[in-house]
Amino acid sequence: MTFSRDVLLYVHRNEELLESAMIKLWSLRNSIARGEHWVCERECLEATCNEWLAVFRKSEPEVNFVLATKRPKAPKNAFAA
Repeated sequence: MTFSRDVLLYVHRNEELLESAMIKLWSLRNSIARGEHWVCERECLEATCNEWLAVFRKSEPEVNFVLATKRPKAPKNAFAA
């Protein structure tokens, strides 16, 4: 199966739009080996990110959750990875 150049450009542009609208839900976790570190829990759309944040905060109220497009800065007591 072959695709025309126009179709491939259209698909590529739509993928870029979807990627730009994605926000990651990060949680601050703690382990003996790594200390405090950020874990990406979920990638969600901008339209639904606040709803996902509420779901995660309700299921784990003691964990710090943050919405960001990139990994938040490591806490000061984190080990260098």
